Amino acid sequence: MNLKISTKITNSFKTLNYRQVILSIELLLLALHTIMKDLIYRGHESPILLKLILMISEEHIKSIINNEIRNRNLFLVDLKMSSSNKINVFIDSMKGVTLEECAKLNFMIKEKLNKHIDDYVLKVSSPGLNKSLILPLQYEKNLGRYLDIITKDGKKTTGRLTKVTRNGIQIKSEVAVKDKPGRKRERVTKDYVFDFTDIKSAKVIVSFN
Repeated sequence: MNLKISTKITNSFKTLNYRQVILSIELLLLALHTIMKDLIYRGHESPILLKLILMISEEHIKSIINNEIRNRNLFLVDLKMSSSNKINVFIDSMKGVTLEECAKLNFMIKEKLNKHIDDYVLKVSSPGLNKSLILPLQYEKNLGRYLDIITKDGKKTTGRLTKVTRNGIQIKSEVAVKDKPGRKRERVTKDYVFDFTDIKSAKVIVSFN
């Protein structure tokens, strides 16, 4: 009997198209989100429960954003959410992002969220030059520019971004070397390779020249 039920369920899933599957997942996430919020309102608040609610909300909002930007040459850089429902969305593109694009996406996301979330504050913007690079696409966008890189072990390197690979980057940096005592230090160019997993922070150096 269990085998028959399992077979029926499997066959049912085969008949669902992609959009139906996505909708089913979104409805499930929404139901779980509603249940857990209700638990909190009833006084069963815990840090673990709050974290789980935020995770579910994040995944739901990310799916909404990615659906909206899929054909707009934009990509999602980061999403920040707080327990007070403050939502910060950071988007970018290879050509940069305009205020008009941020405003349009803000409106579209709100239209979707208003069906599921009551009280929230939404802000859509580009990451800004003071933010660390996160995605490989951001590094590709900044090829040829100078970066300040801090690795997870605290070492700092400054240089020009010359290459981006699947696993990391390469920068060209000038360093001072001294061959013999009494001689003036010479500056030579060296290539440094960093894995993405080893980078703590990578910020673009703004030049006004």
